[in-house]
Amino acid sequence: MSVYTCTIHKGPEPQSPIFRVTPESGEPEEGHTTTAAWWKFHMERQRHRGDPTPPKFDGDEMFGLHEKPIRALLQELPKAKRLRDYVWQSYIEETGYVPHPKPSRLLHHSLWTM
Repeated sequence: MSVYTCTIHKGPEPQSPIFRVTPESGEPEEGHTTTAAWWKFHMERQRHRGDPTPPKFDGDEMFGLHEKPIRALLQELPKAKRLRDYVWQSYIEETGYVPHPKPSRLLHHSLWTM
C-alpha cells in the first residue's frame, strides 16, 4: 500500500488554490483542481494494469473533501462566511450534515479568494 499526503496551498491568483499530492517516496504532483493533482498517479496505475482508457475517479474524494468532519472544519475557516452561493451545512456528530437554505458553491475552491 502506498501513502500519499494531500495538501492545499494558496495559489498565485485569487480563486486559484494549488492542490498537491505527495507520495511517500517520489515527487509531488500539483494542479489547480484536486483531480489534476491526482491525474498522473491514476494514469500510472492504469498503465501498469495495461488499461489505455483514462482513469475515472473523484479528486475531491481522494483529498478527503467529502468527509463530514473535514467539511465542518472548512466551514469554520475565518472567511468562510463571505461565500456566496454555498449550501451551508450544520455538522451533527451523530447524524452528519443538515443543509441550510442557501445556494450551492464548492467550498474548498472559494475560500482561497478571501
